Order: sequence, then C-alpha cells, then structure tokens
Amino acid sequence: MVSGCAVVGQDAVFGAASVTLTWRVATQLSATPLLALGSPGSVSATLENAGDGAPVAGKPISFATRSSTALCSATTNATGTATCQFSPTVALRALLAGGYNATFAGDGDYLPSNASAGLLQ
Repeated sequence: MVSGCAVVGQDAVFGAASVTLTWRVATQLSATPLLALGSPGSVSATLENAGDGAPVAGKPISFATRSSTALCSATTNATGTATCQFSPTVALRALLAGGYNATFAGDGDYLPSNASAGLLQ
C-alpha cells in the first residue's frame, strides 16, 4: 500500500500550475514475545513493506514497556530486524509491564507503524 498527497500551486511568473507529489510506502512492524528470545533482557522487531513483505533496512525502531518506559532503540538490519539488549533492572520493568511496544516513527519514504508483544508466544 502506498500513501500520497498532491499539492497544486500556481507559478508566480508564468501563471502555470505546478504539482508536487509525495508518496510514502506503508510498513508493517511485528514484535517477538519477550521471553521467546531466551533472555528477558532483549527485544526484537521486524519492519517490512506492507505491500510486498520486503524487509526495510536501516530504519530506527524504539522499544518501550507497555507503560511507556523507554527500553532501548536499534536500527533494522538487512532482514528488517532490530534487536537490542538492556540491563536486568530495565528487563524487570518490561516483565512487570507484561510486555513491550515497538515503534517505527516513519520518515520521508515510509509511513509509521507499531507493534506490541507480550511475555510468551
């Protein structure tokens, strides 16, 4: 899915109309359950193109507890996966919150998306 917008304006010199198009690709983010990774001190999410399922690399993903306490952030790799680890104290916060949220804020090319994961699969 692609989202876009068109802006139509008039050129001050020639009076001709001009059009500016901006298109951004829809994304889909999926998060791995907290305890499925083998360590409660790590989180992982995968960012994909919502249209064709292709991985989206080089994009920042932010991770936070379900109560909005920041955990960490990581950049997606060639497979679209971002993984990061944090201290046992922070891991306890994520466990007590019952899971975490992963967020891609979007950019000039891609629309934002988010995902949540619980403790177990």
